Amino acid sequence: MDLKFGGRDRERGIHVGLNSHALDKQVKMKALIHWFIARRVTCVAWLLGVVFVISAVSKLFSLGAVELYVVQQNLLPSRALAAYAMRFLIAVELCLGLACFLRAKIRQFTLPAIFGMLVFFSLFLAYQAFIKKDTESCHCFGELIRMSPLESLFKNLVLIGIVLYLFFATKEWASGRWLVPSVLTVFSLGVIFIGFPVRQISVQPSSGKPLSEKSRFAEFRAFNGDQTADLTKGTCLVAFVSLDCDHCKALVTSLVDADGQNAVPPTYLICLGETNDVPAFLNDTGAGFPTLCVKPESFFSFIGERPPRLYLLQQGQIKTFWDDESFDPKHLQTWWKNSER
Repeated sequence: MDLKFGGRDRERGIHVGLNSHALDKQVKMKALIHWFIARRVTCVAWLLGVVFVISAVSKLFSLGAVELYVVQQNLLPSRALAAYAMRFLIAVELCLGLACFLRAKIRQFTLPAIFGMLVFFSLFLAYQAFIKKDTESCHCFGELIRMSPLESLFKNLVLIGIVLYLFFATKEWASGRWLVPSVLTVFSLGVIFIGFPVRQISVQPSSGKPLSEKSRFAEFRAFNGDQTADLTKGTCLVAFVSLDCDHCKALVTSLVDADGQNAVPPTYLICLGETNDVPAFLNDTGAGFPTLCVKPESFFSFIGERPPRLYLLQQGQIKTFWDDESFDPKHLQTWWKNSER
């Protein structure tokens, strides 16, 4: 009997312990919910700040691709201008994102500035989505999150709704001093332009004289299909192409035609994009050249304003290059003969 009652007491103790643990969880959950409700406006402002900070930081790590997108969309005439413009935009995003956390002139400066940005870019995205029928990534979050213009437009509309909610929900917030947004602006511009300086792009005329410099092509050795090549030996063509670029496809197609006539030396493709997209690119162009996908930072250091760029190398030295989207084998006559193939 004592053992029986002792067992029941232990069971009751276990049940009481479990019930107490479950009760603690419920109490903590209710406390968290009450905390969120009491600070829901602050939490929504933080959420908006997080979105803008992530947008700014994600662009920093794919600046070359973002700059190229701006130039390809004819928003600015050169990569140099695009480089400065994108850094300024990133600094503004960073400043506004941090301002959301600090309540810096939230109704007088932060929310109106965010609203204006969202409306402006929403109009651009609507044009891209509905007029140009563009489905490629708009780089709103750099390469971190790939969104089409239509998807990004819906995202902006949601953010506009959040901004309007915050504008009416923060009437009781203290306006604060202009010193905070001023410091944030200077801080953001300094971090972006000093931490990520613009590298000047040197673009040579395609009809220029042969160039003499140490080979920068030795790093490109391992190509697709376990192929290896030494670009510092012999004569070869090296084309830098973006896998989603129509001009690049046109160049590679013309190279394929010339290769069919044995009119070009060994040819290699250095690609900007994902390895998974290479087969589709080769299928569209009919090319069978060795390919290698490289990081954007490396790729953009080899091109001018925009891809494609085609180099003629001899013993790893740049003899000349072209930025055209078509290729005429006659261009090679000065440096290379068919018999050398």
